[in-house]
Amino acid sequence: MIGGFHTLWIDAASFLATIFIAFTLPKMKAGTSTCQKSGLFNEKSVGFRWLTKDRLNISLSLQAMIGSFGASAVLAVFMFYLLSELYLDAKQSGINFMLIGVRGLIGSIIVVPLERRIWRGVLIPVLLMAGGIGFMLPLVSNFWLAPGIAFGLAMICNSAWNSLASTVRHETVPPELLRRVLAFSRVFTRLGMPLGAFLGTLIMGANPTMVFLLAAAAKGVEVIVALASPIKKL
Repeated sequence: MIGGFHTLWIDAASFLATIFIAFTLPKMKAGTSTCQKSGLFNEKSVGFRWLTKDRLNISLSLQAMIGSFGASAVLAVFMFYLLSELYLDAKQSGINFMLIGVRGLIGSIIVVPLERRIWRGVLIPVLLMAGGIGFMLPLVSNFWLAPGIAFGLAMICNSAWNSLASTVRHETVPPELLRRVLAFSRVFTRLGMPLGAFLGTLIMGANPTMVFLLAAAAKGVEVIVALASPIKKL
């Protein structure tokens, strides 16, 4: 609505608001810990050793890595796809990105009532399947909003999955190890992002629509992980 250049002012204002909130936070007292302070590498190695011995949490990390791989493949070529394949103008492209942008809010809202009604072991694969179906929309429709709807639906399901996974981690990881486990899990998760972006770029040159099929297939693998791991018992 206001144009790309003026959107940067909104971005700048968001940082100013964050600074204001940071300065209004109450002072935090230094906490006491039984664990000795250690280097970054040691922190991650401790998290790695614990995570590899826990099938539930390593399965969640594996899902996150596979999901990041598929989403990164699409995200790397998303704008190029809108412009070169669908020939959308700036406003239409912006609306597609807007549909992706609301994912966090919607995903966080829907996960609460869903978790109250559906077991996590069922809800997690259902969310992943819904995300996979969403990614397949551009394969059957050339509607100019199809990419945004597809990616947006997949990311809504991803946000809901993230909320569930975070809850499970806080319930199952010992508090004194939580920081270390999360540190390594983030590293492990992000391994799929550059590979997904690279492969998405390669596929884009041959058949752009197949990038969405790749992302849908990644969701399918995530479903298999959920059904073949302790996740199904949640």
